Amino acid sequence: MTARAQERDGRRGAGTRVLHLLRSRTRRVLGLALVVALVVTVAILAPRREPPTEAASGALPFDMPSTASLRSSSKKVFVNYFTPVPRSADNRPADSDYYARNFLSPNGEGGQHAAYGGLFRDRPLPRSPIPGPDWRLEDLKSDVREAAAAGIDGFYLDILQIEGDPDQQVWETAQLMMRAAAEVDPGFEIVVMPDLAGGLRQKSAAELAAATAVLASSSSAYRLPDGRLVVMPLAAEAHSVAWWNRYRKIMRKTYGTEVALVPIFIKPEARYRSAFAAISYAMSVWGNANPLWNNPQLTTATSARGRAAAVQALGVKWVQPVRVQDERPKQGLFSESENTTNLRLTWQLARETEASWVQIPTWNDYSEGTQLAPSAQHGYTFLDINSYYLVWFKTGVAPPIVRDVVYVTHRQQAWQAKPTGQQDLLMKLRGGSPARDTVEVLTFLKAPGTVSVTVGSSTTTCQAPAGVGVCTVPLEPGHVEAVVTRGGSTVAQVTSPYAVVAKPSVQDLQYVGAGSARPPLSSLDLLTARAVSPAPRQAPRPVAGFKVRLTPDFDGYVNQHARDTSYSDSSSLASRGRPGYVSYLRFTVPASGSRRLIDARLRVTTASTKIAGSKDTHEIYVVDGQPVGRSTTWTSRPSLGTSAVGSLTGARKRGSRYVASLDSRALGGSGESTLVLAITSTGTDNLWFLSAQSASADERPLLTLTYAD
Repeated sequence: MTARAQERDGRRGAGTRVLHLLRSRTRRVLGLALVVALVVTVAILAPRREPPTEAASGALPFDMPSTASLRSSSKKVFVNYFTPVPRSADNRPADSDYYARNFLSPNGEGGQHAAYGGLFRDRPLPRSPIPGPDWRLEDLKSDVREAAAAGIDGFYLDILQIEGDPDQQVWETAQLMMRAAAEVDPGFEIVVMPDLAGGLRQKSAAELAAATAVLASSSSAYRLPDGRLVVMPLAAEAHSVAWWNRYRKIMRKTYGTEVALVPIFIKPEARYRSAFAAISYAMSVWGNANPLWNNPQLTTATSARGRAAAVQALGVKWVQPVRVQDERPKQGLFSESENTTNLRLTWQLARETEASWVQIPTWNDYSEGTQLAPSAQHGYTFLDINSYYLVWFKTGVAPPIVRDVVYVTHRQQAWQAKPTGQQDLLMKLRGGSPARDTVEVLTFLKAPGTVSVTVGSSTTTCQAPAGVGVCTVPLEPGHVEAVVTRGGSTVAQVTSPYAVVAKPSVQDLQYVGAGSARPPLSSLDLLTARAVSPAPRQAPRPVAGFKVRLTPDFDGYVNQHARDTSYSDSSSLASRGRPGYVSYLRFTVPASGSRRLIDARLRVTTASTKIAGSKDTHEIYVVDGQPVGRSTTWTSRPSLGTSAVGSLTGARKRGSRYVASLDSRALGGSGESTLVLAITSTGTDNLWFLSAQSASADERPLLTLTYAD
């Protein structure tokens, strides 16, 4: 099986395994009251309420459009609701509920999950017990409210069991969700999703039609404007086109319901799309959680764009999968989503392929780490970021940024760090993007600003643009904080509630997150998650060896042969003596206070072209008191200092990193300052190295300053 097939197929099995985990405990709590609450006629006749109030404006970097305006768009966004994993399994206090005692504990449920460190790594946001017998209904209502407030049109409901199966918990939850949506928000749609990757595939077309009809009787069931009921089967390839035609015929003749089929394929859909096109309203795939397989620049037949185009060429609508991340302790697999990169790229694909709908796996599958719902490990971070791109998709216009907001995402350990507990099965990369250890700062700013990212003992600064910006820095043990300043004032600040540890007790490769516009998680939220103890919320005090990592806020080069041309937008910079090239790199150095600069190093990466390397020595100078910028040319270039502060030697290989030590005494200054470095040579062999415009953050010039108290 290919890695890509594993990405799709590996997700299944969660339904059966979590279902068995929930089998015995919740039924004891519910009793007769639950049975009464689940009567379908009650769901049909339940009183209607107004839609939930709009999301609080102050929690987002943009003003959320009204629910009515978003729902007027023909483009729809649905999120998979995994019925076996509720907000609460037993309605007990969060510090002693089933999540705390069993799902998150390596020794939970009799130790059956000890080999992989426990079944879950995250949980829904803890809540207090809900009085009365209808607590499960109230939990489902809360899910509907939160999803609707985030702009989501509805859930596609994972149906793993139907009436008459040995375990009725999932089937009862499905019916209860129809009632919850009807009572909370008449406009929130529920799409029936038969999950054929598990035992449901053994059912006949007549049995599946009967179960579908029960759910379709609710006013919450999503229908197209022409009245057709939307059915979105997962692993639709489990049955033939002839089988699905029998199912549609039974729905039409027996239950008077026309079905608009929207198959989601787990196996490569190229095998099935032509045959299914004749019976499908739209098509989708489960999707991948790594950026390499979601590269919007690729247009080959097997690329994400190519596959969407192939479906649309058949006259069928395309439903783009949007994914956050994926880690599966029990299966020993994880995908490298590169912080929020995969989330942002899959939304870009949705826009650029002109997808009709978006489907997001999942709202709440904590067994596979795909959850978008507010949780203990990332709060509202992913849901809030998702809302920005959702609005862009639905309206066709990127929402204007009206508030400065910053988000940080990171793992709590290096991906190769070994756990100290008794865990035998460690997760392996399933394919696609290579694993990496990074902290990402995602900024939504009204105007440009300076981002200072502190990770452990190191601080890195980036220049963030107006709008959306990304600053990525290396992961290291310690606390994580991001501060955005503009004009000397702090405009946004966030400290991650989780520290990075060198030796985790349990392997956890999901990205956690925090945002500056939401209140910090409470100590209860943190302590009831299986994670390290919560980190203090103040910035760490610098100590000896405190490092500041800076990338240029401007760089460019000048060319003696093009005396009046500026090369400030080039992806590469050049240095040569005769004929002359001079490169300039401008850094904003934060105030160091009483700390003393004890070491300074400049790292560059040579370009990949054959002529990039150089046998000559290239000197580095400080440019004092003369500005450089986009208008700088050979004619207007500033003069250099009298002596070099460092040099690059032996930079002969292309595509390689080289580090120059700089004279720290020549870089002094305790207040915030602008430092301009120039690189040139007296020789004739040119050096080409990558600029701050490089697509890869790891290849951009990097100035590292080390201070001591």
